[in-house]
Amino acid sequence: MANKKELSIAEEATKNAVAVPDFGADAGDGFENTTSADIKIPFISLLQALSGPVTSPDSEAKAGMLFNTVTKQIFDGKTGILFVPAMHDHSFTEFEPDGGGFVARHSIADPDICRIVAHAKKNDIYPIKTEKGNTITATTTLWGVVLDEDQSLAGMAAVTFANTKLAKWQGMYASMAYANRKYTAPFYGNVVRLTSAQQTNKKGQVSYNYEINFVRGGMKNAEFLAPGNEAYDAAKMLKQQIESGVASADFLTCRSEPEPLRSSSTITRSRFFDLVCTTRSRTRRCR
Repeated sequence: MANKKELSIAEEATKNAVAVPDFGADAGDGFENTTSADIKIPFISLLQALSGPVTSPDSEAKAGMLFNTVTKQIFDGKTGILFVPAMHDHSFTEFEPDGGGFVARHSIADPDICRIVAHAKKNDIYPIKTEKGNTITATTTLWGVVLDEDQSLAGMAAVTFANTKLAKWQGMYASMAYANRKYTAPFYGNVVRLTSAQQTNKKGQVSYNYEINFVRGGMKNAEFLAPGNEAYDAAKMLKQQIESGVASADFLTCRSEPEPLRSSSTITRSRFFDLVCTTRSRTRRCR
């Protein structure tokens, strides 16, 4: 639940609307040919002990910090960032071995990927790998708008949830879904503070996971951003740009974070394998 300080900060976002001139017939002129090649959305990555920015000798980055993969800006994990979600999607993400770079993003209805997942499920194989040795990870991507602490717009970003992070996403989604049922609030009516916390598995391996707290919206707080608010409108526009193909994340900057599998996690192997593969005609599980 949001504290008084965070609520007062969020309230400033509604007050600080910027006056924009009426451009009339010139509105949007010159942007007609904009494509996803022009708008690349950075990722916000949660750094682990073996992440590239952490192991770099000249870097100030530390495990548990948040990292913008395009601007290279780092954020303290305890303070985190303010984030207005716009939309989400699900995919199977393919990475090179051993924390390597991005290879491809596959639909959860991709028959070849579902075949690989089904084989791994049947034989209890984890992590899942392709014939080339690349790693396949079930991933939820959350798209949204990052805010500065004064609630001004800081930019667009994508946050991915995979492995043990999926439980954090599911908790966030459940709260927003409840708010949607009760108040019909869209994704971008919510504001969350995204921070990090240390976790240790049964083998004593340490990693970092997200902590997500609602500043506005969610299950326990009926105070939402409203239409006309700068952050609300920006997140809504981002959703439209992604759906139309005008904007896309800069997936080439994405890396498979070397996070140890947490044996005590609520995200078990069976739940990973049971990711639903959706087709236009029906919904089926990877079998």
